[in-house]
Amino acid sequence: AVIRHWREKAGERQTVVFCSTVDHARNVTAAFNAAGVAAGLIHGDMADTDRKTTLDAYAAGELRVVVNVAVLTEGWDHPPTGCVVLLRPSSYKSTMIQMVGRGLRTVSPEEHPGVVKTDCIVLDFGTSTLLHGSLEQDVDLDGREPSGEAPTKDCPDCGAIVPLATTECPLCGHLWEREDAGEATPLGDFVMSEIDLLKRSSFRWCDLFGDDAALIANGFNAWGGVFFLNGRWYGIGGLQ
Repeated sequence: AVIRHWREKAGERQTVVFCSTVDHARNVTAAFNAAGVAAGLIHGDMADTDRKTTLDAYAAGELRVVVNVAVLTEGWDHPPTGCVVLLRPSSYKSTMIQMVGRGLRTVSPEEHPGVVKTDCIVLDFGTSTLLHGSLEQDVDLDGREPSGEAPTKDCPDCGAIVPLATTECPLCGHLWEREDAGEATPLGDFVMSEIDLLKRSSFRWCDLFGDDAALIANGFNAWGGVFFLNGRWYGIGGLQ
């Protein structure tokens, strides 16, 4: 599914992929190569010469994809990179900014003649952008300082960072016990009616993968998303 979405959204772009473990990165690299996409692997246990060989091949255009584990977050640049894939369950905001920043470098026509770059595509298969929003959301048109990050907690099973109010981990399904709210009071007669909240919304909702299962809307002061996973809908949002 990852490679299929990548091909649909950014298959012609040079891409850097961030994974969570070395084994995970090896499997991802093998999957890209098996799909006919030239991919190389970078991780901290490699010899410097092997790492340089892979990065030189990527810079020369011999590799379409370079997969890494916490190596290329800083101190490395290849401006023609036009796509960043986040395959980590979640990341702190500072780490997310560093990873996404690998694809935000402008291209010098003198250094890279014939390369035209106008944007960068970020494919997040975890929860980093759900937790922290997109990078442009840090811009406040009124010049006010950000009010801080939303409170979060760590999933005890998989370690994912999720919003504090989450009751079920969207990655591993861990359930947090709810406090007893007391005795339930039965409802009287009532009539239920179906309301399409998205159609009533004043925002434009973006269908991330074209399957109506992941929808995102951004505003100047807030963002929101609705996601269908394992037979349930989840909603998440935040203020700037």
